[in-house]
Amino acid sequence: MTRVNIIVEGQTEETFVRDVLAPYLGTSEVYVAARRVLTSKRGDKYFRGGLANYSLPKRDIEMWLSHDRTAWLTTMFDFYRLPSDFPGYEAALQCDDPYEAVSILEKSMKSDLGSQRVLPYIQLHEFEAYLFSDVTSISAHFFDVCGLKEKLEVVRGSFLSPEHINSDPDRAPSKRLIDCVPGYGYLKASSGPIIAGRIGIDTIRRECPHFDSWIKQLLAVGGRL
Repeated sequence: MTRVNIIVEGQTEETFVRDVLAPYLGTSEVYVAARRVLTSKRGDKYFRGGLANYSLPKRDIEMWLSHDRTAWLTTMFDFYRLPSDFPGYEAALQCDDPYEAVSILEKSMKSDLGSQRVLPYIQLHEFEAYLFSDVTSISAHFFDVCGLKEKLEVVRGSFLSPEHINSDPDRAPSKRLIDCVPGYGYLKASSGPIIAGRIGIDTIRRECPHFDSWIKQLLAVGGRL
């Protein structure tokens, strides 16, 4: 049995890990727990979620590594709007290839943290990219209102993979999905993981190479590859 702790950026990712990813990895005896980044503490109250700067996740990662010395630790942060003080950020911005860019960030982050138990993962470009792995599942969730499937197919067909969807800061996967489903912005924390569960991890792995490489890493530390 292998345990992996995952520090995520927001509620959507936390729910996705708990409801979709954890059962998938659990069948290979890789057991994961997720929590949002600790941003502040006031008395007995903890405030979590969001990445205002790199010091927040770094502090939280180091604290969790110290408190749980027998588990691996990985991250699930968006490349989209990543804080500019992340290790390797400036070098990553010089890359035309998004896969090379996140590789630089992940390697720089691992070097900065200095722990072999850390497996940094920066998702391209945000959680909603995974949903474009199967636009039929998105349209079915929203009852294919107003020809939704066709609109989503146009978006998906314009990019090499779902992970490439982010032609500029205002056209990230979530923004494109909101253009097609205006209410998604209010529903993402609940609907996003449900749609991802309908799509399935294997389909997301097939469509999203960087996500697939992350899952392979997690299975590898559990001795399942």
